[in-house]
Amino acid sequence: MERIQEMEGRLRDFAFEDHVWTPGATVSLDEMPLKVPDCPAISYWFAPVQRAILSYLMTLVDLYETSESRKADILRLSISSSIIRKWPNTLSLARDIDHSRPHKVNRGDLTVAEQVRIFRMVFAKTVRILIQIAGNPEISATATVIQGDVSSGLSGIASSSIDYILTSPPYYNAIDYPRAHRFSEWWLYPHREPLMRQSYLGLRSAGKTPDVVKNCDAIIPEWVVQMAGIRAASNGNYPAICRYILDIDSVIRELSRILKTGKLATIILSNNSIQGYELPVCEIAGNLMELNGFSNVSIEERTIQTNRRRYPFGITGFNGLMHSEKVIQGIRMSNP
Repeated sequence: MERIQEMEGRLRDFAFEDHVWTPGATVSLDEMPLKVPDCPAISYWFAPVQRAILSYLMTLVDLYETSESRKADILRLSISSSIIRKWPNTLSLARDIDHSRPHKVNRGDLTVAEQVRIFRMVFAKTVRILIQIAGNPEISATATVIQGDVSSGLSGIASSSIDYILTSPPYYNAIDYPRAHRFSEWWLYPHREPLMRQSYLGLRSAGKTPDVVKNCDAIIPEWVVQMAGIRAASNGNYPAICRYILDIDSVIRELSRILKTGKLATIILSNNSIQGYELPVCEIAGNLMELNGFSNVSIEERTIQTNRRRYPFGITGFNGLMHSEKVIQGIRMSNP
């Protein structure tokens, strides 16, 4: 927090002309080089004062990187959270960024104090949660993060090694995750190629994948007739829907591989609405669990409380706010 207070003091009387804080520029602050990432979109979505604060914070990340990597990670997490937030408590000019449908808000009254307050609030919350976890006597295990695409296999996890699985795969075509993620990626990883839609389950197109509809029909033959309405009304998107179902099947197959016999897997999903037709992905997922070595499969509806985050009206594939989702559970009994 001392570094953040120092940042506020050093930037308070600084000039924030747009032509100074341009993408790719390096601005000297008391011999401290503040680098604005070389991404043209930054000049549109971030006011000069926000570019200055974020450049300063990323300079701190670089300073901590080699000697105090945990501090660098906490700063990265806080920076990302301070950008992708509900307006107006965000370090960007994007309204509705948390819904992945951002709209620019033109504001010329942003101050260093107000913008630093937002980051200070986010940083304090991040640290508070980490302290709560560290001080909880019931939490004694360490965590390992393994990056990978579950639908294509998690080679870093041994077969029959997991005691319980809780997962919520992305819903089909519901949230444009890469569009929202880029706002943070521009700052945190300016030299890394951004993840594209084809990297995200639920957003992938069928592309040139051969026989995607035929393969989908083969694993859910009992649903082919019921999907006829969706197929006719999907405006040519039915192969992408089939790709999604095939991806869900791949995810469930991998969950079955890594889960111990007799242990439970819980999947949280919600059915989509496609041109007025319900896409019964929850029921399909339940059937796929049975086909992939799970027994005692159950599907129960879970009400989403009104004070919790829900997909809003206007998000593709849902009619109005989501009021519920489904909890699909099964016990892994054998290899598929």
